[in-house]
Amino acid sequence: MLSSSQGSKPFNKWAVDIQSLNTLLRGTTLHLSETNLHYHLEAHMHPELANKYHVEKVSTTVGFWLWIEKIHLLDEKHLRQLVKQKEAVEATIHAECFRNGRDKKLSLLTQYNARSGASRKTGSFVRVPPLTEEEWRLLRDNNGCFKCREPFAGHTSNVCSKEFPDGASYKTVTAT
Repeated sequence: MLSSSQGSKPFNKWAVDIQSLNTLLRGTTLHLSETNLHYHLEAHMHPELANKYHVEKVSTTVGFWLWIEKIHLLDEKHLRQLVKQKEAVEATIHAECFRNGRDKKLSLLTQYNARSGASRKTGSFVRVPPLTEEEWRLLRDNNGCFKCREPFAGHTSNVCSKEFPDGASYKTVTAT
């Protein structure tokens, strides 16, 4: 019981738990008087609540039960402030994510539309046939790009800035 601290529990619940344990110890040398119980609760309350307790200068000369009630009210006020802070932070994060996510989607769409509009002619586009095993081997052995299908391209398909070749005018990659 003496090692117990408030932690994240509401003060009132923690104080009742401590008082319940203390009641079980009645008649033993480990039982705490109201004064010692008061000292224990004061010394082990949540640090933020302790700061507010000292700032508010809650009177310790009142009875034990009235003191518990005053600390309980102070803790409830503190918990309401924490909830408001959490909601404000979450609203800010949500707004920021929405703004960033929306901008990202717009920029990706703009890039996609700009690329597709610039590279596509108004005529029909014929899809390039799949790489043959020989073409794939030649491109792999000669640091080629599997997208634009150029040997010695100096880049790979995942960073290729070129479009796929038009299948209508495509010539297969050969060793000669």
